[in-house]
Parts: sequence; C-alpha cells; structure tokens
Amino acid sequence: MKSIVVFGGAFNPVTNAHLQVAEQIVNEYDVDMMLFLPVGNVYIKNELLDAAMRVDMLKATCINNMKFEVSTIEVDASYQNKRLYTIDTLKILKEQNPGDNIHFLMGTDNLKEVFTWQGAEEIVRDFKIMSISRNGDSVSEIVKNDDLLNKYKDNIIEVKEKIRNDNSSTYVRNLRKRGKSIRYLVPEEVRKYIEKYDLYK
Repeated sequence: MKSIVVFGGAFNPVTNAHLQVAEQIVNEYDVDMMLFLPVGNVYIKNELLDAAMRVDMLKATCINNMKFEVSTIEVDASYQNKRLYTIDTLKILKEQNPGDNIHFLMGTDNLKEVFTWQGAEEIVRDFKIMSISRNGDSVSEIVKNDDLLNKYKDNIIEVKEKIRNDNSSTYVRNLRKRGKSIRYLVPEEVRKYIEKYDLYK
C-alpha cells in the first residue's frame, strides 16, 4: 500500500517554492509519491500558458526526483473539451491506484471554500485532506467552525509548513514582464524553457 499526495495547481510556471513544499511533505509524512496535477485549459485564469507547456516544465523538473510524478488526467480531459471536477479526478486516481492511500493537498484558502465544491462530502469523506496554512489561517479553527469538515475531521491533516511558499508563480511572471531575472526562483530546466520560448513577456 502506497501513500500518494495529489498536488493540484496551475503551475504557471512551477517554482522552487512548489518543489520545496512538496519535498518537505514527502520527507515529513513518509510519502511514496507526490503527484503533481496541473489544471487543464478549460480552467479560466489570466495568463495561463497552454497545458502542454506547463506539463513539459513539470516533467523536466520531476524527472530528477524518484518520488515526483506528473498526472495529465485533467489536461487530457481539457483537450477533449471536458472539465473534470476534483472529485472526478480523485475517483479516477483511486481506480488507477486500488488499495493505496490518496491524500489531496490544499491551502486553507481552498479548505474554507471546499463545502462549495462539486462532491464536497465525497472528497472529505473518502480521501485524506492535507492542508497548509495560508495568510495565518488556523486549520483546526476552520475545521471546528465548518459542519462538513468537523464531521470528517479525522480525515484532515494540518501540514506544519516549515518552508514559506512566497515565491509565487505570479511573482515569476511579473519579473519576466519587467525583463528581470528569475534565476533561483524556478528550477534551472524551467528557466531555460521559459527563456527558450520567450514566455510570460
């Protein structure tokens, strides 16, 4: 039985901060696989690069870590003009990995809104949620004050984040627009890819 953590996001682009947080979780929680799950093109977000490019950058980065993998489930669906909700994706992953423990990683910004998600109760009932505090939020307070989360509180794990995730993808894109260096903010493979295709200008 493996322990798999699903790390969803735009990864537009993937940054060193994403990877540092992922590595910390792998180390602290004895995770067998950190599965990066980039959103597809049906996801509406400003300045979102085509999914194929975001996947290329993730794969170039994850190839160096035996515990890092990239899932294209949502990307592949988007190329067929389908939108998968989180619950749909998690069910597919459960079918692909029978008997394994699947955890879904989210920040407290999403934890506070998860009751509005499609299949919210299935998500918190059938899967483990790993939550990272954002903007000083308290995971335990959010869980205590939300009826749905409190009902399944044993399925929610508060990640004690030792690494600040301040080097956001937005910051990287803004530096590129200003013609500034993004060295050391993103993996070297990603920096070369961005510069090769002159992205985020």
